[in-house]
Amino acid sequence: MNKNAFSVCRLDTIQPYKPSNQVAWFVPPESMPLKLDWNESPLPPAPSVMVAVKKFLEHPNALNWYPDANSHDLRTKLAEHWKIPEECVQTYCGSDSALHAAARIFTRLGDRVLMVSPTYDNFRIYALEAQCAVTLDGPKDIYTLRGDELAALVEKHHPQLVYLSNPNNPTGWLVPENEVVEVANRFPKTMFIVDEAYAEYSNVTVIPDAVQMPNLVAFRTFSKAYGLAGLRVGYIIGSPGNIEFLNLIRNGKNVSMIGQVAAMAALADGDYLKKSLERVRAGQRVLESGLTRLGIPFRASPANFVLVKFDDAKRIQDALADLLIYVRPMSHLPGMTGYLRITLGDETQMTRFVAALEKVL
Repeated sequence: MNKNAFSVCRLDTIQPYKPSNQVAWFVPPESMPLKLDWNESPLPPAPSVMVAVKKFLEHPNALNWYPDANSHDLRTKLAEHWKIPEECVQTYCGSDSALHAAARIFTRLGDRVLMVSPTYDNFRIYALEAQCAVTLDGPKDIYTLRGDELAALVEKHHPQLVYLSNPNNPTGWLVPENEVVEVANRFPKTMFIVDEAYAEYSNVTVIPDAVQMPNLVAFRTFSKAYGLAGLRVGYIIGSPGNIEFLNLIRNGKNVSMIGQVAAMAALADGDYLKKSLERVRAGQRVLESGLTRLGIPFRASPANFVLVKFDDAKRIQDALADLLIYVRPMSHLPGMTGYLRITLGDETQMTRFVAALEKVL
């Protein structure tokens, strides 16, 4: 931290979240970089999304007006999609923005926050900013988590709030929705934040219960399966009371109109989403078959990534980058030494990846 900087808080003690670089943006598109490091969709959004965005841009005030602060049409469509009341859903500039708000609304100064770990680290920053005490703890086998293990962690630490990524990034565990709900019911004074960024892939969600329970909230995003990471659209589903509290500090201008229009079009094209998910699973079969043939250990997940283990992971990562293939190292996390996280692509992309991997081994 720059000692010459002016600061009136204790944020200079926080170890920041460290994303991987985005060098793929600086590679000419015609070079066909294979970006497998951020768990984005490997496929573009539905053609109907591009049509809707282009049509919206014909509006004479498309860019100079602020967006609809209430995201009225998008919230209506989300409520219809999930068959829930509209007052149970609110939109944000990506689920990260939603998680940031939740850390401030559902905790008080000094509260303990349990992050079931290893997991998506950004929430740690939000909890520390809210001046909470953050505990990172998880199951003995970090690649599986059961409801009884989750309950034992809550019993052990007595947190005000629990952050659970489900399916988990990066280890891939998946707790069945009934087990999550059972634990939340067992600890009614603890708020359970369930990050469902990858739930389109796993088809497991606590949304039906979140609209009724005061201590359970679900977080969703259009950045993964729907292919809209660049437009930053996410949403929260919870009880009307919880959404009302979140609205106290929500910036109504934080979801662009282009994002709202694109999200509605993506949500409406269920057939395209289904085909995209099928293409990703087909790519996963190609990848896992190739890894098995090469004798390389890996861990599958119900999300859109596979963990692959190497004795010389850094060399493999660098060699792949030389071929314009970018993957995410995981060795900085406890229990994950030697693992690279590979975002799943379709059959063509994964065939290219396996061929490149075989070349650099």
